[in-house]
Amino acid sequence: MANVKNGNVLETINKLALVEDIPPFIVVGGGAMRLMGNERHTADIDILIESSERDSFLAYLRKHKHLVRADNRTAIQFDSSIEPVPLDVLVELAGGLRYGDVKHLTASCHSTTILRPDIALGIKIQTWYLRADDEHGEHKSRGDLNDINFLLDFMLERGLKVEDDCAQKIQVSYLNMYCLRSCMVPANFEKMKSCDVQKLLKPWAEHDPEQRELYEAMAGTDIDRLPHLSQYDHGSAVFP
Repeated sequence: MANVKNGNVLETINKLALVEDIPPFIVVGGGAMRLMGNERHTADIDILIESSERDSFLAYLRKHKHLVRADNRTAIQFDSSIEPVPLDVLVELAGGLRYGDVKHLTASCHSTTILRPDIALGIKIQTWYLRADDEHGEHKSRGDLNDINFLLDFMLERGLKVEDDCAQKIQVSYLNMYCLRSCMVPANFEKMKSCDVQKLLKPWAEHDPEQRELYEAMAGTDIDRLPHLSQYDHGSAVFP
């Protein structure tokens, strides 16, 4: 199943969206990126669901013979002519966000519910930072960075920006944002500013002493040390 075709993933998502009598869900991850037009490869489907509905969701698919086991993973298959697609049913996203936190922050894409682009962007920024520091983590973080760049272009093309309700749900540490900046070409980071991504910065006062010390050590002379250190002064190393 490592070579599941993108077309199979999209077709399976579209069929899943048409199933009646199952609990509501949100398609996240690579499947959502594909629905939005990102040509990146994805070999599975990730959905977010209310934790209390997870068992009934899976039970419904199992009862109607749509849930199978393939390569030791739970997979979904609506048509025997199409290979099974691995299915991950999540109850929590990066940063601890759950279905109830984001169910009102969604959009419809090809009749399927996905996260709003600014919400997806904020979560991707957090996910990128949380990847393991090993070969697999580095591979995944490169994919995250590509998704971030795609989402920035997607938002700019449609005149979208990070909304206040997104900033209320997602907060990104200064160190997270500074490290991301160091991995982005300047032109793409300018897109971050154009999309108001700075709204996602966690207030400086809410960083614990260890976080502040680590950020200041990393940012070094990039920090604009004015007489009165405000959130903006520290943030100038991130969004100059």
